[in-house]
Amino acid sequence: MSTPHDSAALARLVNVERQLESLQSTLDFTGGSTPVGIIALAFGHRARSLYLGIRHSAEGPSEAAAQAALRALVEQTIILPWLLLDRDVHPTLWKAENERHLRNLIRDGPAKSGSGSAALLSARVSPQVLANLERWVDEARALAIEKHVVGVRESGSLLPGLDVMTAQIGTAEAKEAYFIAYSLISGWTHSSAGALGMVFRPDGVLFENGPVEDTAPIRSMAAAAYLYVLEIVSREVGLAIEDEAGSPRKQLLHPA
Repeated sequence: MSTPHDSAALARLVNVERQLESLQSTLDFTGGSTPVGIIALAFGHRARSLYLGIRHSAEGPSEAAAQAALRALVEQTIILPWLLLDRDVHPTLWKAENERHLRNLIRDGPAKSGSGSAALLSARVSPQVLANLERWVDEARALAIEKHVVGVRESGSLLPGLDVMTAQIGTAEAKEAYFIAYSLISGWTHSSAGALGMVFRPDGVLFENGPVEDTAPIRSMAAAAYLYVLEIVSREVGLAIEDEAGSPRKQLLHPA
């Protein structure tokens, strides 16, 4: 990906951002669609919210917030294509993974956290609701095992890791998203020494006190990820903006 450190690259980024602004309203779609199309459209709305948050945070005093939101946006460019690889099985597992987290919170939260608030939450949930969650999780896991979904085992997550998803998708977009963008951002969002601006020296640790960070790389990654999500949503829902989203994305990733 090109990172705008020169005037031509920065002008290209600003032009892409303007094009992107003109595409955002296409997500306000009210026509009919398929269940998978509705999921894709929801991803599009979340991508728009994340992108707008990134732009606001990157230009303000909270670059850390922009980095955290960017990681979630890049993650969407892997998860959404993976869901579409098997439209019957993968969305079912994706939904059931959320139910697994809810079940664990309700069932295990009070004992593991020792928190009174967790106990109150658990007490509000009826045994029938918890039983339903257990059943849905068990059914989803049985489906994953039956269909030989790579990365799903007899316990733990109902979704494979992002590295496994990336390998299954196999596209250049997925590989660039995971091995470059996502890996780079992970260090920023996990409070690593680099994210905190720390310099290690034999005589101690210093915090960097340099110039304000250039926001163009974050803006470029955010725009490219958002445009890619828009391309996918357009194909699934029929927004007819694949070319309008794809062309500026390629300008950012592979400038002439």
